[in-house]
Amino acid sequence: MFVAVLLLAASGCASEPVVAPDTLVDGTPAAAATVALEGVESPTILTRVVVEDRIGPRQRSCLDEWAHEEPVRRSVVRMSVYGESVTLLGRSGRTLFACDNAPERRMDDRRWCGAAYGVLRHGRLVDPRLDLLCSTADRPLAFAWITPAPRARLVVVRQDGWAELYPAVGGAPIRVASTKAVDPVAGSASFEVSEHAAGGALVRRYVLEARVAG
Repeated sequence: MFVAVLLLAASGCASEPVVAPDTLVDGTPAAAATVALEGVESPTILTRVVVEDRIGPRQRSCLDEWAHEEPVRRSVVRMSVYGESVTLLGRSGRTLFACDNAPERRMDDRRWCGAAYGVLRHGRLVDPRLDLLCSTADRPLAFAWITPAPRARLVVVRQDGWAELYPAVGGAPIRVASTKAVDPVAGSASFEVSEHAAGGALVRRYVLEARVAG
């Protein structure tokens, strides 16, 4: 379940300069936003997204997690500062499968540390499907889907003193990751989000309050 709470004012700025990370989770250099984003004053990092129609090793390993049998229409692979995800869209247009990964040490040799299954009704997600099974070296990591407004082209997720930008592609829900406001004991996480048009204009701003299903 989740609740989206609209914010009417911008968040306060940090009291001292914050240096954003300079690499994504796979070690590739991180780039800043190329447009000015309305209401975003903190340093920004542009995450990477790749849309693929083929089923490669990454997608196959995710399908194996689910023993998935429904044909896949396409996949969306995302790399952020803290995590990697692949979202698989079922050919029926009613299902989503995700596998989440972070570079924390694990006892087994599994490719993915977390996974999620989503149901679409009239093209909208019923639940953001919060996943709290992954972690960074020292902090719990939360993954969730966000369904952007039709006009939104960039989704911004605030981190601690900086922000990550997720490009919207093909109308698919966006799998985001954050270490901010994550509570594994309560099974919940809060994502401070703003959505922006192609030129950077603010479309909407809200806090996504997500809980683990069950």
